[in-house]
Amino acid sequence: MKASHGNPFRATFGVGLFLSVLLQIPAALGADPTSGRTVDILWRAPGRQSIAIQKELDFEGSVTQEGKSQPDVRSPALIYVLVGLVSIDLLVKTLMMAYKDVRYGGIVVRRGADDRLEIQNDKRLAGGTIVVDQGKAKDLRIFRASEKPASGELLEAITPLLR
Repeated sequence: MKASHGNPFRATFGVGLFLSVLLQIPAALGADPTSGRTVDILWRAPGRQSIAIQKELDFEGSVTQEGKSQPDVRSPALIYVLVGLVSIDLLVKTLMMAYKDVRYGGIVVRRGADDRLEIQNDKRLAGGTIVVDQGKAKDLRIFRASEKPASGELLEAITPLLR
């Protein structure tokens, strides 16, 4: 068989078209549009849990004690406040880890007045609960560890808060 030497423009156009279609396949298949993005957070967490959160998030923002310092330096502050940018993917993974680990209440996620994503523990909630508050009572999404929700479900509930 003899190889044909076609038009170089046609070959280049064909390769370009093939690559553009190939690059659009993940979007067509429902690839996560938030992948690789970051979000500014303000997370209030109990002292011991805040250490695990910082490790899981690979957190590089600021961490401060809420309220007055404890006079006894051997005991940790009750609440630490983490403020800074984090990967959305890591945030969802960390929320999944954190709410399964909480034994003294649940976690509330909402959009703050300063457009940060605010996350805090709430002792009034049952342990192993995440409430995603989208601003209206009818827009509450509740996740319970006992129901074993997928991280994709949590990401879907948080996504409207990221806009």
